[in-house]
Parts: sequence; structure tokens; C-alpha cells
Amino acid sequence: MEEMRTRYETARQGPVSDRIGPRRRRRRSVVALYGSYFVICASSAIAATAPGKPAQLAALALLIAGVASAAYGVVTLMGRTFANAPNIREDAFDERQLARRNAALSRAYPIVGMCTAVGLVYTLFGDIWPAIRNFTVIEALFWASFLLAISLPSSIIAWTEPDPLPES
Repeated sequence: MEEMRTRYETARQGPVSDRIGPRRRRRRSVVALYGSYFVICASSAIAATAPGKPAQLAALALLIAGVASAAYGVVTLMGRTFANAPNIREDAFDERQLARRNAALSRAYPIVGMCTAVGLVYTLFGDIWPAIRNFTVIEALFWASFLLAISLPSSIIAWTEPDPLPES
């Protein structure tokens, strides 16, 4: 157990790789990650609203596909590379990398704020008009805001960074 902890600490404090891979693969990872959010929400909506065993099996199949797609997106985007810069300590970067990371954060958090505001407004109107209150929608809005807060800055970096220069 002590050896695992030492390995983890060494990896956590090691240098951040500037290798982020080709743009096409990074964009595929972003699409897989956000597509998986939609698929998981659709699975939850089907499970909550459609009666019968075929609908439940379809919801389960969608859930499995969504989780697999999310795992691919998370594994490829959340490593110790610059693509995951928003989730790595500030002292691991130089000034140029910090500027790129801060630009991604400043682009991401207004979007997260707007999604959170939409969820809040929906919840408030659900109290006024109980007929539109739907727990599945509220749950989906909550998870979307949570997952956006975690992954959107890294996704912006992964989507916008140019292809790395070929090593000569």
C-alpha cells in the first residue's frame, strides 16, 4: 500500500507533459465525452418514462454505451498532459501555459454559470407550476452542470490547441 501511495505522489508531482496528441484524436475525445452525457441523460429519461421491459432494456443498452463513451473521453482527456491543465496545480506550468489555461477557464465558466442558471430557473418554475416539475430533467441539469464544471476547461484546451509540431 505504501508503494502505491509513493508512486501516486511521484506521478502527481512529476512534470506535466506538453504532448497532447493530434487534434483529430483530441476532438474525437471531446465529442465522445459530451455525447456520452447526452446518451446517459436519454437513458435516464427512457427508464423514468417508458414502461415495459423492452424500454428498460433499451435504457440499459444506452446507459452502457454512454458510460463506455464517457470512460474513453475521460481517459484520453484527463491525463497528466497540458490538455488537463485546469485540473493540475498552477506551479507545474510556465507563463505561456498558464496564459492558455486561464483563457480556457475564462471561456468555460460563463457557460457553466449559464447551465447552472437554467437549472435554477427550471427548479423555481417547477415550484410555481408543479405540472412541469420532472425529477429526471432536474437530475439531468444538475449532472450536466457538475460534469461541465469538471471537464469543459480541459475540453476547450483539447479542442482549440493546434496540432503539435513534428519532431525533427
